[in-house]
Amino acid sequence: MKKVLCITLAFPQQRVVKTIDSLANNGYDVSLLTMNLDESKKDMFSYDNVEIINLNIKGITKFLPIKHFLLKPKIRRLRKQKFDYIICRDIFTYDLGRFFSKNKRVIVDIADNYPEVFSSFRDNKIIGSMLYNFFNIYEKLVVKSAYKIIVVTANSKKLIMNKHKTNSEKIIDISNFPLKRDVLKNNNLNSKKSFNNRLVYIGTVDDKVRDLKNFMKSIKGSTYLLTIYTFNFEYTLKVVNQYDVAENVIVRKPVNRNNLTQELSFYDIGVIPHKLIEGTRYTIPNKLYDYVHAGLVVLSSNNQALAQEVNKLELGEIYSDSLKIIESLNSIEDNYEDLRKKVLKAKNSCFWDKDFNKLLEVLN
Repeated sequence: MKKVLCITLAFPQQRVVKTIDSLANNGYDVSLLTMNLDESKKDMFSYDNVEIINLNIKGITKFLPIKHFLLKPKIRRLRKQKFDYIICRDIFTYDLGRFFSKNKRVIVDIADNYPEVFSSFRDNKIIGSMLYNFFNIYEKLVVKSAYKIIVVTANSKKLIMNKHKTNSEKIIDISNFPLKRDVLKNNNLNSKKSFNNRLVYIGTVDDKVRDLKNFMKSIKGSTYLLTIYTFNFEYTLKVVNQYDVAENVIVRKPVNRNNLTQELSFYDIGVIPHKLIEGTRYTIPNKLYDYVHAGLVVLSSNNQALAQEVNKLELGEIYSDSLKIIESLNSIEDNYEDLRKKVLKAKNSCFWDKDFNKLLEVLN
């Protein structure tokens, strides 16, 4: 049985959960090393057949490219094990991957394009440029020396190839599709469903990436009702009260992923109001496919990779700015039956398992 060590900055995290789950179910002996384990989210996922080692490292230390020197006392035992492959989530765990690897088979999942992410988060252009250059150099070192690179979209693959002069064979694209097993548990969707003005958003609520505040303000006083499922529960309640949108926005805590598809199927439209920044240009969030498998029509902001996917699969509407949100919602309402038929058709091609086979071919 081949042994695989997965390394991540934080756990649980959907993409890492799907990776270790798929490896374990395909006969691999999987261990997980995480810098931080969020105990509040443990009930959201199952961890069968996987050893989890939590280093409980917080702050800037976990981002340092030399943390394997700092953490030697905690990870010495693990290094004695012989792993056939190391899979690192993000470039910041690559130093640990090289530390544990005896055969240089370190695979790095660049699910987030960090040079672009950090350059997008700063209003100061000088600082943004410095951050971009620093992380871009480090990303290049990782891409050049890693055994394989995993990305989320074809857009991200093209970006990495162009920036770092890397051949396409080295890069594997694995989309943020859900596990087939998870969505088929609650797959009894009616082919016909009436429109009831019910909108839903699942995930983080913040000011850096998500533009939920403008979305809330746009639907204020309308007939649309948005329900938000988020771990940022208290913060989101404050935002709702601040903008006086309680009549149009309900805030709830997340549901277990085993019940997510069934819970989402109550709603009509799944919304993804990402900001148009460089950090969101090349990726597609998990929630898009969660919406699709629940039979929801999608309303998304005009982010490059995200908009291309929504348009390609004909999942719903794209809005160019917050002034167009109500217009787009009305358009979905007018064409709801036809759009939902296209969503139900598209969901049959959106499974993690099919994409993950690309990585299994490498590991086998």
